[in-house]
Amino acid sequence: MRLAALFSGGKDSTVSLYRAMQDGHEITHLVTAVAANPDSYLFHTSAINMAELAAEAMGIPLVKVIIESTFDTGEAEELKEALSKLDIDGITLGGVSSNYQGNIFTGIASKLGLEVVAPFWEKPHEELIEYALDSGFKIIFVSISADGLDQSWLGRELNRETYEELKKIRETHRIDIGGEGGEYCTLVLDGPIFKKSIKIEDSEISWKGMAGKLIINKAILSEKATQ
Repeated sequence: MRLAALFSGGKDSTVSLYRAMQDGHEITHLVTAVAANPDSYLFHTSAINMAELAAEAMGIPLVKVIIESTFDTGEAEELKEALSKLDIDGITLGGVSSNYQGNIFTGIASKLGLEVVAPFWEKPHEELIEYALDSGFKIIFVSISADGLDQSWLGRELNRETYEELKKIRETHRIDIGGEGGEYCTLVLDGPIFKKSIKIEDSEISWKGMAGKLIINKAILSEKATQ
């Protein structure tokens, strides 16, 4: 099928669209919602300014949807309007267990007569993370908001070592291992579908109370090392 991927630049949406491609689907567009509400429950907002660069790195056209509404029904309607203009058979979702997002996105697809491809839906989030690491994706943490995770996590890579640390923190602080409860957000810098890598040249940390974000001021695309 010809699919548009709902894309934030984070691990869930990126790895899910890759899995859909591996399953034989064609990703014709990346659809990125840029929400007016920085605390949107529907859309990922951390490092969303990197989506355009990520799309260029993968060589897939980006459809950037500026969301002006600040409440969920309005946000959903604006996304539906954008999707209605695309020549596609369905959409891909990166969601794993968020019924809130899942219900809204599948509802939009149903109204438009689109299929929904969500490769990791209702599977253990560990499966997505393991698949990402096995496939060679380079992922960093760009926001943190949970007990057990401090400022030092911002900018760190999600790799085998930090994954094991997350498992230990889950045991002591009961965090969602995939960050789907808002504990953390990620950005993918490289992977098997990237023709070039994203290189961060200038960034800073914004930290308030027990939460913070990695603010990326400048990033470029760099050539990947040849095998």
